[in-house]
Amino acid sequence: MSHRATLQGIRLVRKRLVRVPSVGWLESYQLASYPALAPLAWLEQSTQHSDLSGKHDIVGEPVRININRKLFGAATVFLGVIGGGAISREISAGSVGVAIIIAIVFGGSFAYYARGFIRPDPAIVINAEGLGGLRVGRTIPWGSISDIYATKRQGTFGVIHQLVLTVRRDDPPPMEDSLGLLTSRVSTETVEFSIDQLVMPWNEIVELMQDRLGRDVPTKRETFLSAIRAK
Repeated sequence: MSHRATLQGIRLVRKRLVRVPSVGWLESYQLASYPALAPLAWLEQSTQHSDLSGKHDIVGEPVRININRKLFGAATVFLGVIGGGAISREISAGSVGVAIIIAIVFGGSFAYYARGFIRPDPAIVINAEGLGGLRVGRTIPWGSISDIYATKRQGTFGVIHQLVLTVRRDDPPPMEDSLGLLTSRVSTETVEFSIDQLVMPWNEIVELMQDRLGRDVPTKRETFLSAIRAK
């Protein structure tokens, strides 16, 4: 078999992002077929993104996690219909004060879901540079994350899941200790955001963070009081 025929035996179908159980999201190439005598370099190229070591170069393209638009759209319609109907009835009955209270109660939730439904930007973005997206608020470089864990607690309408990060500040200025001496202690801040109501389940987001950071991300159970104390 000639070298030319050998090369033609490999057909690159497409590049895709796949999720391997207990490993995470990998960028891989799907091959339709290849002969036994195919050059080794071509085979290496076809599997170059299939490294299972958990290193940061596993994902070649950003992973964008959007909100669950079906959920947000349904909630927007429900709150608009129920709240608008209740307000209209109270105004017709002359109870303007009650109508105002209903508008306040329903208005905040309606605005939250309506705003989330129409915004096209992803809620969470995971790429080679760091962690970003609307819920994160900015791009946090991977190297600045000193600690990370997930929390879960029982809320009014279900279990609430959040991701909590301890982030080192960039170039913190020298600080004075109790003796008035300058110290070089690293200044940190806590970044906390919800990982619920997204197209990807919260536990898969935690697994994706584990794969990206190359370490375990524990899940801690909190109560309402412990969550208040933590803030």
